[in-house]
Amino acid sequence: MSVNTDAVNQVYDVFSKGNLDEFDAFVADDFIEHEDLMGMPMNRDGVKQFFVILRSAFPDLSMRATHLVEEGDLVAARFEAHGTQTGEFAGVAPSGRSFTVSGFDLVRMTDGRMHEHWGSFDAIAMCQQLGIDPAQLMPHPG
Repeated sequence: MSVNTDAVNQVYDVFSKGNLDEFDAFVADDFIEHEDLMGMPMNRDGVKQFFVILRSAFPDLSMRATHLVEEGDLVAARFEAHGTQTGEFAGVAPSGRSFTVSGFDLVRMTDGRMHEHWGSFDAIAMCQQLGIDPAQLMPHPG
């Protein structure tokens, strides 16, 4: 495993354990987030804020890479995420229901540090499993 793919694996571990201060070690100062984070800033702090919200709603949140591919300065990952809603999420009271979804991340890396991230996960399946109306998670135009 290269330093970059190892770093991506470690970031999933950081998110799974909730050690968000450790996230900074894997992120370059010029980091840009390209995935919508429910209105959070599109930078390192926004990613951390997003995961604080997720972990407060899903304290058992776990993420793991199931596939990693590296080409040049890009690492592509297919991941699986799991959590149980024991806190409020998107205005929905705790349900005690769990979700398991997959997603993809593409990260531009240099020497184990992320410079850019693009990602997508199956938010519709997550909502269905939690009994949440997907419109509550999607940005509204206008």
